[in-house]
Parts: sequence; C-alpha cells; structure tokens
Amino acid sequence: MQRDFPAGSIHTREEASAAIQAADIRAQEIERTYTKQLEECAAVVLVTRCQDGARSRHDADLREVESVRREARATTRRLDAEARAAERAAEHAAAALATEKRAAESRAAFEARQKAAAERVPKAPQASTAPPPALAAPAQQRSAEERAESARRLQEKVRAAAEHAKVMAAERAENERRREKRKQERLEEEKKRAAAQRTE
Repeated sequence: MQRDFPAGSIHTREEASAAIQAADIRAQEIERTYTKQLEECAAVVLVTRCQDGARSRHDADLREVESVRREARATTRRLDAEARAAERAAEHAAAALATEKRAAESRAAFEARQKAAAERVPKAPQASTAPPPALAAPAQQRSAEERAESARRLQEKVRAAAEHAKVMAAERAENERRREKRKQERLEEEKKRAAAQRTE
C-alpha cells in the first residue's frame, strides 16, 4: 500500500479518490488472507503462536491501509477548505462591488435631481450665491476624484481580503500536512517496534 501511495503523495481529489478505493480493495484482501491463515494455523502444532503471528501481520497491514485513508481524507478536507475560502472571498468581493455600484448610482440620481430642481427655479435678479464657474469646476472635479479614490480603496480592501483568505487556507493545509506527517512517523515507529518484537 505504501509503495503505491507513499506519505505526502496525495495532492488532488482524483488521487484521494483512487487511494481510498485502493485502500478498500487492499483491506478486503487483508481480511481474506487473515481468515485463510487462521484456518492454516488450526493444522499446525503451535496453534497459538501461529495465530499471534497472523494477527500481528493482519494488524500491521490494516494500519498501513488506514494511514493511506487518513492522508486521502485529509487531502479532501484541505481542498474543500480552500474551495470554501475562495468562494467566500469571491462572494465578499462581489458584494462589495455591488454596494459601491449602488452607492454610485444613488449619488448620480441625487445629483441629477438636484440639477433638475435648480433648472426649474427661475433666476432671481439679485446676485447669485453660487460660486463662480472657475471655482465650481474644481469642486466637481474633486468630487469625482474622491469617488474614484473611494472605489480604488474598496477594490484594494477586497483584494487584500481575498489574499488573506488564501493565506489562511494555505496555513490550514500546511498544519494538516504536518499533523499527518507526525501521525505517519508515529505509525512507522509502531511498525518498527512490532517488527522488532516479532524477531525477538
């Protein structure tokens, strides 16, 4: 099992699915072999010793199979978490852009109403209180620049949120890989101890 799926070799959903299927098939083979060995042990003189050896091999083989299953499941969980993080980042970005679009449309509608209302008011003979055109134009320009800057800052926040989600997903994946590596190392130590006990 470890020859086909060594530790750290499962990276995609397809590899995880193939590993789980292979593990299920291998587990069935292990059970059939164990049953056959127990039947053979019944015909030998040292029955208990034969059965203990068969059970030890059976348990070691199943631990190897379960190790592959754990790595496959961990890979699937990691990919699911990354997909959910990317989906949430995209949803947040879309919502932020929609909010900004609605705000811009509201501002444009308000300005249009203000302009229409001003055109309906008859011009009074007294001096106008409106700023001269030379002063009004820069103010309008500043307003447009402020809206553009606001939109740019919003897009930057959305981009930063998406990057943060990716970083968090990568950290979770790395932590999961480290945990699986530690589990694998513990299993290897257990197999070595079991092998040493069989040789004693």
